[in-house]
Amino acid sequence: MHFPAFLLSVRKHALLLSVVAACAFPFPVFAQLTTLYSFAGSDGANPAASLTRGGDGNFYGTTPAGGTNNAGTVYRITPAGMLTTLYSFTAPDDNGINTDGSKPTAALAAGSDGAFYGVAQTGGTAGFGTVFRITTDGTFATLYSFKTTDGNNPVAPLAQGSDGNFYGTTLNGGTNAFGTVYRITSGGALTTLYSFAAADGYAPSGALVQSGDGNFYGTTRYGGANGVGTAFQITTGGGFSTIYSFGGSAGANPTAALVRGGDGNLYGVAPSGGANARGTVFKLTTGGAETTLHAFSSGENAVYPSGLLLASDGNLYGTAAGGGANRGALFRITTSGTFTNLYTFAGTGDGSYPQAAPVQGGDGNLYGTTSNGGSKADGTVFKFALVSHPAFFAGEVALSQGVYYLAFPGNGNIFGYYEYLSDPHFIYHFDLGFEYVFDAADGHGGVYLYDFKSGDFFYTSPTFPFPYLYDFTLKAFLYYYPDPTNPQRYNTNGTRYFYNFSTNQTIVR
Repeated sequence: MHFPAFLLSVRKHALLLSVVAACAFPFPVFAQLTTLYSFAGSDGANPAASLTRGGDGNFYGTTPAGGTNNAGTVYRITPAGMLTTLYSFTAPDDNGINTDGSKPTAALAAGSDGAFYGVAQTGGTAGFGTVFRITTDGTFATLYSFKTTDGNNPVAPLAQGSDGNFYGTTLNGGTNAFGTVYRITSGGALTTLYSFAAADGYAPSGALVQSGDGNFYGTTRYGGANGVGTAFQITTGGGFSTIYSFGGSAGANPTAALVRGGDGNLYGVAPSGGANARGTVFKLTTGGAETTLHAFSSGENAVYPSGLLLASDGNLYGTAAGGGANRGALFRITTSGTFTNLYTFAGTGDGSYPQAAPVQGGDGNLYGTTSNGGSKADGTVFKFALVSHPAFFAGEVALSQGVYYLAFPGNGNIFGYYEYLSDPHFIYHFDLGFEYVFDAADGHGGVYLYDFKSGDFFYTSPTFPFPYLYDFTLKAFLYYYPDPTNPQRYNTNGTRYFYNFSTNQTIVR
């Protein structure tokens, strides 16, 4: 029997197997990115911070530019993508002075009182930045304006400690002009806990994280033994120690917050350096023992990592500012170092250059921002769907390429429709009452298919000519031809024929 384009090269087999091997059996991870919102300038621009999940289930964030005065905004966005600008910062005068601050680049901290606490990098009564409080209805108050002696230019998010106070860092200023660690009450009383010197690291820009020992841990961008940054520990009373100096295979210039793992270790990213000079993901013990989990390379679709999240599945998810078409990426890495690139940004529609880690919503999905791209080139808010079971059990979902479905798991009925029948590249059967095949994109241009008739999972990719599939049940490559007498015509009686490359046999489903 003749099969068009019958043989795959060894290289193509190896490539597809490498993608398939990353999927869990029998249910692969279905993933899909949706652009929830594109900023347009007047409502904010160029978000550089993670979103913060509020108690109401919505997300809150900042933009360092745009808004009514082009001095930045605070906004709320629902999981469905409805955005409300809660506050527009005022423009500083010619001396950089205003009352509320400007250019907020850090994420908000959700306070135990239901309000949000944040920092503005510039502005304030001395022009060196502010700490502010804002409620969910947009009521705004400036809590503190920095001066040179107590630090200036805060770019790191605040972290609320177990004592109810907030802890943060400034990029510059302090006794030695290399930045500070400070504590501030919800009422605005500030105490400088430590002023950095070059030897112990300087220019801290990531949020502090409190560990189980009650101490806070953070990183500096520069300084230390090798001049490319440090990790440090500081007590709530200001007792300071450098626990690690970056350099070599560990990476360089860490700018993002460390993440506390369930194992008590700290995880983080360095955006540069490492074995391939493209950044790293690392693990640190609280005593300063370092393990490099992954060294990014120019051959990957993700380079220059910008932040990490520990998700409820125990894996770490992060963003990278470069990779692919140099627009950035979203990746997953296990705590043992198994790395998977999940999505590569394209720029125009979905955004580009994510600068901060995603956050996890109450629905289990990831939500994040890109600093550029989108329909107005001012950045985006996105959702990345992550489920560990077939996505069609989640309700109504709009998939790529015009496919929609609606699932009712309560009564066992599943209905679906799709908007076209003509594309032969992927197999879609919605023969109501008889057979269903649903798809979900994997982030690499590939598609997973689930067949209710046979109970099989399949995988196909646009880099392989239709109709090559990988069967997760048989663990074999298959060639799909709906009618053996005419491979170009769909068989309407429900019989489907496959050729099994592993056994060189024709099988019927």
